[in-house]
Amino acid sequence: MKNLTELASGENCRVEKLCLAGDMRRRLMELGLTEGANVSCVLCGSGIRAYLIRGAVIALRDEDGRCIKVTPQKN
Repeated sequence: MKNLTELASGENCRVEKLCLAGDMRRRLMELGLTEGANVSCVLCGSGIRAYLIRGAVIALRDEDGRCIKVTPQKN
């Protein structure tokens, strides 16, 4: 298992665990970032990355992405 920020652009994964609490956890879950969700990294930037989650592109700070544990999937 690795964290979400370790994905390269174009790589896919499955969310295993959200290691966040409070408002941030609730907000990410409302956006569809739940355990079992499939996620694709679409853009890797400096300190921020964009992910395709359930048909929507969501930008996350690296500090938040490090708290999301994922299992890489084959493309």
